[in-house]
Amino acid sequence: MDWYLHPGFFPLYWRDRFVRGGIIVATVGAAALWLGLLLAIKQLPEIAFLHYNIYFGIDLIGSRYQLLVLPAIGSVVLVINGVLGAVVFPMEKALTYFLVGAAVLTQLLFIVAAVFLLFVNF
Repeated sequence: MDWYLHPGFFPLYWRDRFVRGGIIVATVGAAALWLGLLLAIKQLPEIAFLHYNIYFGIDLIGSRYQLLVLPAIGSVVLVINGVLGAVVFPMEKALTYFLVGAAVLTQLLFIVAAVFLLFVNF
C-alpha cells in the first residue's frame, strides 16, 4: 500500500498549522475573488478592459466575462498546489510550505489585479 493512500495521511497534512492556515487563507481569497467579480461583472460594459500596464496603458480588450479567467486560474493553482503539497508532505515539508505559500501569494496577486482592472473599467 502506498503511503499517500494510508487513512491517517491526510489528517497529518491538515494538522500542520502553516498548511492549514495557508490553505484556508487561499480558499477565502479565491472565494472572495469569485464573489467580487461575479457581483461586479453585471455592472461592467459588455466590452471591458482586460489588461493594463503603466507603460502602454490598456492593451487588451474583450468581453467582460473574460475577467473570470483570473479566479479560474487562481482556483486551479490552489487545487494543484494543495494536492502536490499533500503528496510531497511526508518527504519534504519545506517544498509543501513553498507550494502552500505560492498558492496564497497567487490569490493575493490575482485579487490586486482584479481590483485594478475593476478600477480601470469603472
